[in-house]
Amino acid sequence: MEDKRKVLLVDNSPDRKDRIRALKEKGFVVYPALRIAEARTRFRPGSYDLIVIDSGEDQSGAIELCDSVREKSPKQNLLLMVAKGSPVPARDYVVSREPRELAQKVEDILKRRPTELGLVA
Repeated sequence: MEDKRKVLLVDNSPDRKDRIRALKEKGFVVYPALRIAEARTRFRPGSYDLIVIDSGEDQSGAIELCDSVREKSPKQNLLLMVAKGSPVPARDYVVSREPRELAQKVEDILKRRPTELGLVA
């Protein structure tokens, strides 16, 4: 039996349940965190196959969390969700907040590296 892939989703927006549902429909186990501070305490290198962070209203805090994760675990798969029309930070792991697009990107990343963590290309 194949292990379910674990996704930490840092998202406190009102439509987060749509993203959670879309990820679960793709077969992922989703661990939601409402706040960046909560995600910091839950993150341990190797605990999650992927960490998805909503930049929301605190883009600088979200980027700071991404940088902190990369510093502790350089091979951690990581995505930063950015809303349409928001300024896009200069990062190689930015993705849309749209539930289906997010779920597809997560599936693409985790199918590409089924047994090891790695950088998102």
